[in-house]
Amino acid sequence: WHIDEGGRHNSLHRLDRLALQWQPGDWRITLGRQAVSWGSGIVFQPMDLFSPFSPTVVDRDYKGGEDVLLVDKLLNNGQDLQFLHVVRRDAQGDLAATVNSSALKWHGYLAAWEFEALAAEHYDEAVLGFSVKVPLGQALLRSDVVATRYRALNGQRDWRVSGLVNVDVTLTVVERNAYVFAEYFHNAFGVSQLPETAFDLPPELQFRLERGELFNLMKDYLAVGGSLEWHPLISQSLTLIANLHDSSSLMQMQLSFEPSDQQSVQVGWIEPLGRAGDEFGGVPVVGGLDSQGNVLPSLTSGGASRFYLRWVYFL
Repeated sequence: WHIDEGGRHNSLHRLDRLALQWQPGDWRITLGRQAVSWGSGIVFQPMDLFSPFSPTVVDRDYKGGEDVLLVDKLLNNGQDLQFLHVVRRDAQGDLAATVNSSALKWHGYLAAWEFEALAAEHYDEAVLGFSVKVPLGQALLRSDVVATRYRALNGQRDWRVSGLVNVDVTLTVVERNAYVFAEYFHNAFGVSQLPETAFDLPPELQFRLERGELFNLMKDYLAVGGSLEWHPLISQSLTLIANLHDSSSLMQMQLSFEPSDQQSVQVGWIEPLGRAGDEFGGVPVVGGLDSQGNVLPSLTSGGASRFYLRWVYFL
């Protein structure tokens, strides 16, 4: 809701949490604006269809909510079922079924394996997903596979399959707690080569970028990283995200200090490692030739170094 707007200011308000919950026996029914997270990605989230985090987002303490009816059923064998229905408004601001989502997820166990199966209708598209977690000694292997039957501009429907696989482990290095991970992500809606401008990206990719479901433009990525606890109150993390097509990458480094249970301080640096025209070096926005064949000046978006300081206090 807009509160006030002027030449040099714009005040608005968004309600991120307001829900009613009823728990009769093994059921839990929640209605209202709430956050939902599905899938087992560390950096990338192909199975989180509703409000995933960007791979490069700094603030993961709080996740934006959606207007959701969420029904949980705990089964006698320890497995559970979840049903949700997300209500949205279209580009004109009207409630419309074509932009809603309905999904059913089954979460279960098989010996030491943990799995999830998903069936959904999302923005008038069919989605099937499967996730599995397998212990490997002290490490944990995870994989998410998501198949989407999307609608092309010509009205035809086709399937595309995205997915990820990751492994992480917690260990001790020189008597200090450490954590390392690696993750491969395949984006079925991405391109193998960037076009001259971002406006020439495939429509099915543009739709997902606009909706905040995808944040990357190309097909294949590798992320590696970890953290080291220098002191019980001080830890340092490092993540490197690499585009496997244009060889550009993005480095994220953060130092965290938690002086108490109620507050934390983070100092971070984000550095793109790529040339202008690469995804992490600066995505082309304007360039190429005009209708008369004249060369347009090249203009890119992104590719800048960033430094941040965050102080968070929990009331």
